Amino acid sequence: MHWNGDRNDQVHVACIGGHRPYACNEHGHDGFWELVYVRHGVLFHAINGIEYRQEAGSISIIRECDRHALAGERVAYVNVSFDVEIADALRMLPRSDESHLHRIDHSASLVGLLPRPERSAFDERCKQLAAHSRQPDALILLVGVVTTALQHIWARPDPSLPAWLSTLLPLLEGQDPVPDLPALIDCAGVSHEHLARAMRRHCGLTPRRFLDRCRVNRAAYHLATTDAAISDIAIACGFADLARMSRVFSRERGLSPRAWRRQERQHLMG
Repeated sequence: MHWNGDRNDQVHVACIGGHRPYACNEHGHDGFWELVYVRHGVLFHAINGIEYRQEAGSISIIRECDRHALAGERVAYVNVSFDVEIADALRMLPRSDESHLHRIDHSASLVGLLPRPERSAFDERCKQLAAHSRQPDALILLVGVVTTALQHIWARPDPSLPAWLSTLLPLLEGQDPVPDLPALIDCAGVSHEHLARAMRRHCGLTPRRFLDRCRVNRAAYHLATTDAAISDIAIACGFADLARMSRVFSRERGLSPRAWRRQERQHLMG
């Protein structure tokens, strides 16, 4: 185990695991929260009495009220711990659907899956947080890491998630173009009304809003990793045109596609 900083830091980051079997008995947290991000391998993570099989890209947030235990072999994960005072500050930020911060108060365990195209960027942000954990901008970096995680909490392996929906959601992660609503209904094999009810309950989104978010996630990946024209990316990801993508992208990410590309390039360049 390697800690960046010491246990008196308000924010610290650890890279845990390796080739040997790893286990940590059930415990609670006194005065801090944890974000767990699996880099590779499989982590068996029991949270509040329910065991989750967390594979590469899986994310969980453990609050002060939660209890958990972890075990795995040949697993490596990043642990981001932060003081409960910081968690309280996060909870006081504006709670819009776009911020995803409202999910902190879910009664269910906060477990989700980061789409494959976003994992390397998330890993890099964790490294930046580790390098800046004692500096004034640590809180800004932490908010970015936590809100990115919360954006994907809807994908958690919820025991109550219908089998057809748990199969459908991962299929949309890396698909270009993201299907339209009729194709989604056809793939789900249920009525539009049934699909809408299930997605509002388990994902917190309407089917149309869910598809928009998938398209934005794919577009964000291509903007950050390719030099393709933004108009070409819009069509490739399933948007009707560039104007439509710009509106939806700005709503979901808070930046225009061009500004997002510029920001991500700056991150990659250090």
